[in-house]
Amino acid sequence: MPAQLLLTVDVGNTRAKLGLFDLASWTPGVALPPCVATQALMLSQPFDLRGVAEQFGTTAGRVVQTAVAGVNPPGIDRLLAGWPPAWPRPRRVSSFTQVPLDVDVETPERVGIDRLLGAVAANRLRGPGQGAIIVDSGTATTVNLLTPNGRFAGGAILPGLALGGLALNHYTAMLPHVPASELVDGEVHPVGKTTWDAIRSGVLYGQIGAIRELTRRFTDQMPEAESAPLCLITGGAGALLARYLGLPFRFERHLPLYGLAATVWNNAPS
Repeated sequence: MPAQLLLTVDVGNTRAKLGLFDLASWTPGVALPPCVATQALMLSQPFDLRGVAEQFGTTAGRVVQTAVAGVNPPGIDRLLAGWPPAWPRPRRVSSFTQVPLDVDVETPERVGIDRLLGAVAANRLRGPGQGAIIVDSGTATTVNLLTPNGRFAGGAILPGLALGGLALNHYTAMLPHVPASELVDGEVHPVGKTTWDAIRSGVLYGQIGAIRELTRRFTDQMPEAESAPLCLITGGAGALLARYLGLPFRFERHLPLYGLAATVWNNAPS
C-alpha cells in the first residue's frame, strides 16, 4: 500500500518551499515527521505546480493532506490560483491561534508565521528544561527565543545578507551592489583589500557577529535553563551562516516546513 503523504508549503518573500512528509512513518507528538522530498520555487518566476505535482507523483506515496503558510500573502494567493487538482485543497495556517505554541509577546497576531512554525519544530527537538535559539536567514534574518518551558518569547529582526548588500548600494552614491551569491564560494577574508571585498566582509561578518551577540544575550535571559540552549539555523542562507558560526549551531534546512507539518498532523493515521 502506498504511503500517505502530507504536503506543506512555506511561502517566503523570495521563494516558496515545498516538503512531503510520510505520515505512516510518524508518531504524532514524537520528534518530527520524516521528510521524503522537497522543492523550491522562485517567486520571481512563473509557478509550475503541475510540474512539481508530476515530480512528487513519482514518490512512492499519495498526497492526502496539504497545508500552506508564509509571510507573503500575495505569493500565497498566486500559489493557490494554480493549485493542481491532483492535490487536496490546502489548509491555510496564518494565525498564531492555529499553532500549537504559547506565544508570549505583546502583539502575537503580528508575529510572522514562519517564526512561529520554526519554534513549533524546535519545541520537538529541544531537551527537557532546555531553551532554544532559532535563526532563520532569508530576506530578513530573525533570531528567536524559545524558553525552557516551550514559550515563544520574541526575538530580533535584522536585514538578511542579500538585503544588507542591496541597501549599501541603494543608499550610497558610490558603493557597488555585492549580491549574496558572492559570499558563497571560498572563504571571505575579514580584511577587505578592495571596496568589493570590504563589503563582502562587512555584510557576512556583521551578520555573524549580530547572531553571536544576540545568542549570548538571549542565553542570559534564561537563567532557569537546565542546559545550554539548542541553537538551530535555517533558511536560504542558513547553510552558509552555519559554516561560519560553527558549534553550537545546527543547520536544519526546512525547519518551518517541519513546524507546519507538526501543526496540521491531525489527519495523520494513528
